[in-house]
Amino acid sequence: MFGSITDAKAPQSIVAQLVAKQMGMTYKEFVVEAAKAKGDGVAMDKFKYLMAAALEGDLKTTLRDAGVAGYIIDDLNKLGGHDVIGSGLVKEGQVISGDFSAVTVAEWEGLALDLDDTTYRNKGAIVPRVWADIDWKVCADDRLFLHEKQA
Repeated sequence: MFGSITDAKAPQSIVAQLVAKQMGMTYKEFVVEAAKAKGDGVAMDKFKYLMAAALEGDLKTTLRDAGVAGYIIDDLNKLGGHDVIGSGLVKEGQVISGDFSAVTVAEWEGLALDLDDTTYRNKGAIVPRVWADIDWKVCADDRLFLHEKQA
């Protein structure tokens, strides 16, 4: 869903639906980009950051600026007062920010439960799987943004 690669059997990934902006990943750049989003009407109480977990770790140990106390991501896992979510779902060096209600997720035809009694038969186990036909779409690309780390 958030991947940078789109599978032929799946809808276009959220990353592929957004236009990437290059940035150096400095504290000032994050604050300025959030302020631009606010100026464009994004509700700041809904604004969040989703980033690769490794980048999150790096920013937790990078000072905001030379001679300034405090790290880019603070001990409360906030950047400029906004929540930060680190994940393996986002490619290294990418940050998705904004109001995630800009993504619409739709489920069609209900859920199907499959009880696989073959895969682990020799262990006497059953593997339950849930199947669903799900689509997603960025419906408001003026509220959700993709930032990529400059090389």
